Amino acid sequence: MTKKEKDILVKLLEKLSAQNLLIPNMPLDVWYAINRILPLPAVEVIVSTNGKDFLLTKRKDKFWDGWHIPGGFLMRKETLEKACNRVAKKETGMTVMFKKLIGVHVWTDHPYANSLSLICYCTAKSRLKKGRFFTKIPVNIVPHHSEFIGKFLSVNSGDCS
Repeated sequence: MTKKEKDILVKLLEKLSAQNLLIPNMPLDVWYAINRILPLPAVEVIVSTNGKDFLLTKRKDKFWDGWHIPGGFLMRKETLEKACNRVAKKETGMTVMFKKLIGVHVWTDHPYANSLSLICYCTAKSRLKKGRFFTKIPVNIVPHHSEFIGKFLSVNSGDCS
């Protein structure tokens, strides 16, 4: 990369910030390009009512068709608590209470990102609008999500409070 190319790249990245084109407002093609070269943190929001059940939502896009844990990438200067609430609200319609971080997973095989998942245990603060609570892991689930739920269920024999 030449000095001129580096200068152009720096100016374009500064422009993204100045125009508030950061996550979630970033143009998708730019986000994919950045995500291929930098590990970005994401939250996986495991919501439970009793430490033995867990909430899943349906997802259907070009990367997955089936059940998954609500999740999303952290925004700039966002706390885990705020990220979990933003994701839960968007994907389930509910607000949640962050309890604790129960694991970290580096996705070396993620279909479109180089992400670092922060697996968060939360409890529901409002009523569920979308999704379903399970006590057994369904077959049609994002493969790593079954691992995350298994870890959640095994922590303190399901008592993660």
